[in-house]
Amino acid sequence: MEKEELQKVLLEQIDFRRRLEQEFHALKGTSPFPVFHNFQDQMKRELAYREEMVQQLQMIPYANIIRKEKISSHLNK
Repeated sequence: MEKEELQKVLLEQIDFRRRLEQEFHALKGTSPFPVFHNFQDQMKRELAYREEMVQQLQMIPYANIIRKEKISSHLNK
């Protein structure tokens, strides 16, 4: 993926997370039923997953730099 594509995906994920957080806060504390607690747990897992994906996307440029450095050092030997 190119940098522009990664930025687009990241912005979409940020927007999606913002919307999920708004929904979560709108629903927070409004239902005493156990179903709500499962929803809360599911939301937490989903947000944690998305945060991890964002972190991985942020690491891609660094991984490419390191890979290029390794390849160039092997070619220079």
